Amino acid sequence: MCRKAVNFRATAGEYGPRAYPRLVSRDRQRTAVSIGTAACLLFAAVASTFTGSPSEAPAYALSSGVVFYLERFFATFILSYALLAIMVRSLMHGELPAAITKEGLTWPDEAVSGAMKRAIARLQAQLDELEQDMKEIAEHVVLEDHLP
Repeated sequence: MCRKAVNFRATAGEYGPRAYPRLVSRDRQRTAVSIGTAACLLFAAVASTFTGSPSEAPAYALSSGVVFYLERFFATFILSYALLAIMVRSLMHGELPAAITKEGLTWPDEAVSGAMKRAIARLQAQLDELEQDMKEIAEHVVLEDHLP
């Protein structure tokens, strides 16, 4: 029977604690996000209304002033909401995005969940190996009991 050394220690940074503990309760966080979302909607509507429009709507707006207004509204809302998300996470949790890509924002919690999945897979492999070792030991014990 072959024994392998098992390392139960995680590598540095794999399970690192948050920079700051949770400073704000969930209820207050939800309230802040709700108020922030309403503020983003209001800002997008006001900004789209007061920025003015060209005399003729561009082709990407299908030559329609309403479509052009809606495009500006949604673009302004999405950008202001992304800024709101970054501000809420940084002020309330002390976390900044780990990556900002074309797919979206990646937070450190998501990176930890990937590390957790890898750790669980390693532990499952170790458990399977231990089960196999236990079966081998049980077979040896049974064989030794039947020997004269």
